[in-house]
Amino acid sequence: MPLNHMPLKIPEIFPLKIKSNNPPTTILLKAF
Repeated sequence: MPLNHMPLKIPEIFPLKIKSNNPPTTILLKAF
């Protein structure tokens, strides 16, 4: 899965979603 290829992207996206629930952030999470 692409999750293993981008280990740095996940920690960056998850905190962003928790701090501010932005539509773009949600889309990025769903993309994974």
